Amino acid sequence: MWHKIEIPGNIAERFIGISVPISSKVALISYECVHLLDLSSPFEIFNDNDVPEGGTHYDKDLEILSYKGINYSIVGLYGGISILENQEGEKIVVDTKKECFYIRNIPNEPVFEFRYDDMSGDWFAATFSDDGKYAVLCLPYGLYAFEKLE
Repeated sequence: MWHKIEIPGNIAERFIGISVPISSKVALISYECVHLLDLSSPFEIFNDNDVPEGGTHYDKDLEILSYKGINYSIVGLYGGISILENQEGEKIVVDTKKECFYIRNIPNEPVFEFRYDDMSGDWFAATFSDDGKYAVLCLPYGLYAFEKLE
């Protein structure tokens, strides 16, 4: 069963991209700074205000953020490669017209559905984590995270 993780407060005004989560760890790039999030309970966030737009750590051509010794694969404004199917065969589907994020199982039945508001329509990025236990949806003005409960 999937559930939405409550992300406290307003992290940033406008996002550039989000990393494919490494387990529960996520890097998020905004115009203001780099944010490191831990989606596990309790939710944690670290903001590095000295690194606006990813600074020299973010290679837009390779879609890699090299930060604090970890290479994060970024998806978002400049593209990137998402993980759209997890190890259990569940798939992420985003219907931008209906503004709906789905996780579907093998026979293509929705197992989770989340409606969102897209205030820009510019781009979106959705991906599973490397272990398939988390999923994220990032929009220029919105960030949503989901966890699979056992």
